[in-house]
Amino acid sequence: MPWLINLQGRKVVVIGGGKVATRKIKQFLDEGANLTVIAPNIDEAIKHMPLQWIEKPYQIDYLKNAFLVYSATDSHDINHQVVGDANHLGILCASATKSGASLKSMKVVETESLLLGVSTKGNYPAFSKKLANELKQYDCYLKELTIIRNLVLDEDLVLQNERKDFFNQLMLFTQTELTSLINFIKQKEGRLLIFTASDTKEITAFTKNVKAIALSLKDDNYLMKLNVLKQLQIRWQIQPMVISQGKIYQRIEASLTGFELEAPLFDNDNILREVYSSNVSRLFIIHPRSNNHLVTLLRNYGEVCSFDQEVRGKYDQIIPFILTTGYHYQKDVMKVVRQVEGTVSPVLLEDEIIVAKLINELEVRFANRKVAI
Repeated sequence: MPWLINLQGRKVVVIGGGKVATRKIKQFLDEGANLTVIAPNIDEAIKHMPLQWIEKPYQIDYLKNAFLVYSATDSHDINHQVVGDANHLGILCASATKSGASLKSMKVVETESLLLGVSTKGNYPAFSKKLANELKQYDCYLKELTIIRNLVLDEDLVLQNERKDFFNQLMLFTQTELTSLINFIKQKEGRLLIFTASDTKEITAFTKNVKAIALSLKDDNYLMKLNVLKQLQIRWQIQPMVISQGKIYQRIEASLTGFELEAPLFDNDNILREVYSSNVSRLFIIHPRSNNHLVTLLRNYGEVCSFDQEVRGKYDQIIPFILTTGYHYQKDVMKVVRQVEGTVSPVLLEDEIIVAKLINELEVRFANRKVAI
């Protein structure tokens, strides 16, 4: 069984005085052990360490009153003898070679937040080193989790009967999301964007600019992540990242029953009026299920067609009025684009002007209303 053993002030005997012994000696000293080294030949570096050393061959008497003994000689026979003696005396023991010791060494990974022991049970020691190095990447992630856990417990931000699920599901979030969550908890207020599309570089960039956390309806863990945020006793501002009122907006509302959400992004024509006021011929390509309100708004600035229609003609601007270049863009919007002539604008979250206007619009909305979860 793996254990963490407190060696502070305990007598530890190391048999051996070479390079392997030196590595172990340093580890034992770091743990505050009261160390004695036994070997007929001891490296000079060891002799200058804060320990007792006896430059003589091993004898069982040297194990008297020891809490733990580690045999690190280059002799399998001596290691085997030390282990046998330690087992006979009821002393914890480990060995640099396979010898039936009561303890087995593991590759140790220690960072500011982690202390891990990794072992392949002697089958492939080199893999332990590889895995140990890979595990170090979780150090910063654990720091963020720890900060949130301490804040939640210190300030009683999650109901006691919900904490187990909260802390388990919190690990569904990325390190970047946890960093944002820490700031929200400290401010007692957070921002949440809910997209229909999976994460893209455009969504990531937009979310960062708005200083929010983004969730996607396509994420298998959407409801669990949302539950984590709901459990936090802080105020939330929630923006469904949909263009107009419709089934998707209603689906998002249903997942947040009882909480008020911001209106769809183009609930009014404030942004349209600023961006599309110039007198040029335009064609807006929209989703077939877009509501009549959006169609009415867009017709003030150009012609409108859904991407299931046959369209012909020439336009100064062809505008795919969707947020990202996902499935519908590749399969449906491009089919319409091939039927007409004109300059094709990027989708909305790739259009720098639209993005700047949307960011400003959300800042105004978030400043005007506080929604508590």
